[in-house]
Amino acid sequence: MQTDQQIRAATEIVMDSIVVPPVPLRSINLRIERRRNATKVVTRRRPPLAAAAAVLALVALPAVAYSIASYEAQSRAALWQQGGWAPPPPPPGFLARLHARTVTLTQAKAQVDFTLTVPSGLPSDAVLSRVDIWHVGLYDRTAHIWRVGPTEALFHYRRSGGRSFHAMLSHYEQSEIPGRYLFEDNGPDVHGNPVLVRHQNFAWRNGDQLTLMTADEMLNASEILAVAHAMRGHLLQLPWPDPHRLGELHIIAP
Repeated sequence: MQTDQQIRAATEIVMDSIVVPPVPLRSINLRIERRRNATKVVTRRRPPLAAAAAVLALVALPAVAYSIASYEAQSRAALWQQGGWAPPPPPPGFLARLHARTVTLTQAKAQVDFTLTVPSGLPSDAVLSRVDIWHVGLYDRTAHIWRVGPTEALFHYRRSGGRSFHAMLSHYEQSEIPGRYLFEDNGPDVHGNPVLVRHQNFAWRNGDQLTLMTADEMLNASEILAVAHAMRGHLLQLPWPDPHRLGELHIIAP
């Protein structure tokens, strides 16, 4: 049985993963505050399952004047034009099945199914603030179902100027190389259209561990490459687009 502290930690991670995006004030006269960090869908290559590519931030759209279904269709269409694809939202209660929890570094090393190598060579102002682990959610495009996958770890870091970033650590599989880009939907704009922002992913291998980091305004590409070099990792050439992919759900909480 989980303790109250464990339950609170898991609840906090799940709640922080829900995003409410900004809404155009001119058209609906409603104020929405949007969190930057969100639950994201990440796709990786998995040949046994027919799937397509991409990374798309899932958004919890408010019930406002425009049609939620219509906006979601527009967002997916915009992603498709960029060479990507996103699986449908997971069913109610699925996030809880991923058993997201905050742990110590020692606990993380003991609970993942790979030899965990701690990131090094980080920017001088970076401080490790939290380590989360969970089972990744996998979407089978052939069977049209979500299922619970293996355990992965997320290292959260904070740095000066209120910035933050994270490193995702998982078991390396040659057939499961992540895609080259992550797309974040910052829309809708004043006309109700999606606003996709593309970020570049970087991944490298240390033994049986895959480390994945994303370049954005919080952490640039040069800083990420410095981490890969310091870890003596083998930098991977990430594909884009790739027709053989499986949708994956990762909890990215602030």
